[in-house]
Amino acid sequence: MKVISKESKEIIGYVIIGVCVLIICILIVSALALKGEEYDPESLCPDKTDAHTVIVLDKTDTFSKNQQRFILNFINQEKNKLETSEKFSIFTLTENTYMSPEPIFSKCNPGTGKTANKLYQNPRKMQSRFDSFFSKPLKENMNNMLLDNTGSKSPIFEMIRELSLRDDFSNDVGKRTLIIVSDMMHHTSKFSHYKNRSSYEYFSEKSYAYEVATSLNTVDVKIIYLLRDKLGYVQGPKHLSFWKDYFEDMGAEVATVRNVR
Repeated sequence: MKVISKESKEIIGYVIIGVCVLIICILIVSALALKGEEYDPESLCPDKTDAHTVIVLDKTDTFSKNQQRFILNFINQEKNKLETSEKFSIFTLTENTYMSPEPIFSKCNPGTGKTANKLYQNPRKMQSRFDSFFSKPLKENMNNMLLDNTGSKSPIFEMIRELSLRDDFSNDVGKRTLIIVSDMMHHTSKFSHYKNRSSYEYFSEKSYAYEVATSLNTVDVKIIYLLRDKLGYVQGPKHLSFWKDYFEDMGAEVATVRNVR
């Protein structure tokens, strides 16, 4: 029978101790991961918002059937792009809801079964939570959000300014995306694209431009440009150029423009 030397016993002892320490560390890390951040039970959002995608639906004019179909599909596509814990909010713009606007939907993506860490998360439970607390409520809201609600004015500038003042869409939020679904025809008593088709440079010198100015530093902007037959005399490259210059002046960048008739 081979006798294990004292030195070998010491080495084996150190290895056992090392393995035990490693197991304890793994258990601690797993416990911390399971505990995670504190979440709001209704929005599923952590205390601090690190990423936020906001969709603004301009309901001051009607949507065509094709536009309605596109919008519903587009919202689903954007939902599927969300990162875990990213906030997803939908606001409607009407002539009465642009001051201190409240979202018709606002929750954080809790993660799906596909994004679960199998070391300490249950994919089936994560998918169930996603379906019940995020996907299903979003679908229910989508059934009503496109109902007609035309108005006599379309205060797009004011809506954007108000959104930028929200804590969950401020400069402190690391990743911000603003998606505007609109014909982009701003119309108030102080300025109207129906009456004034001047450049943004001309507009920017007016007192009203200072009134509605805001900070959108590093915000990615996507415009779903709703084309209307009756607006052919206004809508087009020159009109879009106005908005691109505006967003650039506010510190944002228009990442994409999608025309939808």
